[in-house]
Amino acid sequence: MGRINVPHRYKYAKQYKFERPTNKIQFPEQHLIGIQSTTPNELLHIDITMLKILNGSKYYLQAIVDNFSRYVVAWSIEKDKKAIHTANLIQHALYNYLNPKSKIMMDKGTENLNSDVDQLIQDQQFIRIVARKDTPFSNSKIEIFFRSLKSNHLKHKYIWSRKDLIQEVTFYIKEYNDSVPHSVLNGQTPKEVYKGEPISKTTNSWPTKKKEALENRRIEYWTH
Repeated sequence: MGRINVPHRYKYAKQYKFERPTNKIQFPEQHLIGIQSTTPNELLHIDITMLKILNGSKYYLQAIVDNFSRYVVAWSIEKDKKAIHTANLIQHALYNYLNPKSKIMMDKGTENLNSDVDQLIQDQQFIRIVARKDTPFSNSKIEIFFRSLKSNHLKHKYIWSRKDLIQEVTFYIKEYNDSVPHSVLNGQTPKEVYKGEPISKTTNSWPTKKKEALENRRIEYWTH
């Protein structure tokens, strides 16, 4: 069979000056809504995430994070998601840190919307706010904390038991709260902001150290 000559696919488009339609689909501009409180304990976030260890077991880390300072107020690791765990965690936070005027934002999970938590609200222990789907950043601060814990710490550890998991989470939260300066807090630690503690010496040199780190990174990229 002889070769069949197929005209170039753009031949007639060029010959007759056909043009492709340039109408683009116009999507409505979306504005992400961020939530920022002005003082500690004004607004907090509670959320839960699953942690899987090397023996195949699954555990649930539930935490409460202060919106203003990003301080982890309370946390627990449980084998399952139950209403009583949420109520106990909130009670622990109320006993140690919070006040009846504190607002706690939570999603619509069954571990949050239940009679145990409702009873705390009826007793005027705190004010509940349910996170809405149309506010993408509503619970973002605690979600960022979970992501940081997993990617920066837990993924590099060999964890085979619940005891080891609790030990690693305890270590990370202690460092996160007390020792690690946060750029969004102008170099202060969450504990310093949350408890109004004197600014550490590290904070005073934060802008300089940040500038030096960026310059060192630039040099590293160009020399490799």
